[in-house]
Amino acid sequence: MSIISFGNNAGMIFERRGLHDILWSLCTHHEHLTLHNSAGEVLTVQYLPSILCGHRSYNGYRGELHEALYYYAKAIGVDIRLGQDVTEYWEDKENSVAGVVTNGKRLSADVVIGADGKSSIKSDDDDKPKSSGCAIFRTWLDTYVQGIDKDPLTDYLVKNGDAFHGWIGPDVHLLVSSSPRCAAILTKAPSCVDWKLYRDPLPQWISKGARLALIGDAAHPFLPTSIQGASQAVEDGITLAIVLQLAGKKDAPLAARPEAKGKEAEPPRPKWLLGFDAEKHAYGMYEEIAKEIKEKGYRPPILPSREPVEGETGN
Repeated sequence: MSIISFGNNAGMIFERRGLHDILWSLCTHHEHLTLHNSAGEVLTVQYLPSILCGHRSYNGYRGELHEALYYYAKAIGVDIRLGQDVTEYWEDKENSVAGVVTNGKRLSADVVIGADGKSSIKSDDDDKPKSSGCAIFRTWLDTYVQGIDKDPLTDYLVKNGDAFHGWIGPDVHLLVSSSPRCAAILTKAPSCVDWKLYRDPLPQWISKGARLALIGDAAHPFLPTSIQGASQAVEDGITLAIVLQLAGKKDAPLAARPEAKGKEAEPPRPKWLLGFDAEKHAYGMYEEIAKEIKEKGYRPPILPSREPVEGETGN
């Protein structure tokens, strides 16, 4: 279902593992984003460099990219068990162990990581979904089967390679507006998924014994408009892998305790974000942070308060 986008900050992690060729072959290769207003007038053409901050971004059909990453993980020896119904997480601080109950079996480990998305069963009962005031509808379709190439209102999308267009209207953004072209595209979608946007980051991502932890959307769900949800999950994963490596089995709990128009209309691409090297940062900061936790104890990060969104319904 739909596109998944990995920013340059995730791209550098993939490239270091030799994944460029397989991922790139599955990706879209558009060179610019054309933004229109609701009347169809062009607001700006934002050129998208293939390389930014020294690395590529990878954008493509999420099923195909997930499959490529799945087979890479299998190839390096990761034991992946599909069809698992995890019904319980548990932690035994006295015996320095944690685990899950899945398909009726009790499994134990040094650390358990919940990476099961915004509806994680590890979330506290008090963690109630909140409306963000926004919603997104996603679809994926075969352009030729659905007749995109035969309609003069939509054929421009398939004439000259990959195309990337967006529309911005009052309180509505991208592919939904009064533009006849938008309507023509939407009528060819066999179905759309109503993708609700909600939930603040959790105030606490680790258990008291620090052997249960949440990463990715299970801990800090991003709005899709940030184009960073998948990338931040990759950063979480590589950082956790590094600090577990450095901490070793004895100190595994330490590892789970981390830390308009024209140009005005263009989505930002800040280098501090897209050029951030999560691997280098994890290796460079581990000793300092581990020492501080051992000497002073762990102090959860203080999350900034969120301004209420107009029209927000609350809990």
